[in-house]
Amino acid sequence: MIRIKGGGESLWTYFLYGPFADLASFIEWLQKGSIGNIIFSIVDLNTNTIQGMARFDNIDPVHGTIEIGTVMYAPAIQKTRSQDLIDAEILWNYHCRKDRIKKNKNSLIIGLGSYDDRVAAYCSELYLKGYGQKILFTGKFGNWTKGAITPLEAQHFAKLAIQLGVSSSDILLEKKATNIGENIIFSRLLIQKKAYVTRANYLSN
Repeated sequence: MIRIKGGGESLWTYFLYGPFADLASFIEWLQKGSIGNIIFSIVDLNTNTIQGMARFDNIDPVHGTIEIGTVMYAPAIQKTRSQDLIDAEILWNYHCRKDRIKKNKNSLIIGLGSYDDRVAAYCSELYLKGYGQKILFTGKFGNWTKGAITPLEAQHFAKLAIQLGVSSSDILLEKKATNIGENIIFSRLLIQKKAYVTRANYLSN
């Protein structure tokens, strides 16, 4: 899992970390990344080898919530139909919107802050095509963006959107959220102050 051979290097393309040069640097990352989070190894029981990892963040027993972080499979098991992959697909389908986004002049496009600039790009694309009259970018920083994105996630996305042609007057910012739950809560509070909004479309990485 340190550098995943056999074409697996592309797995790291959209992460802020890896591939790692050696075992020592990988262990150092694990020790830093496990503060306040849990990282599991994914083991192939047929070969008894580690073939992936799963990370769970922002564990909050009081509210009974947990945020799914990195889930990565090595090339050897990516195209298998193990129960783990079936479960992952069920989870993905649960969160993935299947309904078609409709154009509505009173719609608000909401982009959840992250390290993936494609979220801002897609929000901008929808805006420019007329699927919403404003964009709300939400996010202060999270586990992977703190110190890596400046000044804040929402402001970083706003800057990218303006560069892509979105009017700055049509961008709203929510700058307090540090996880997905807060993204939703704080965005809702902001939306409630905007009487023109009748439909909100959330976009995440």
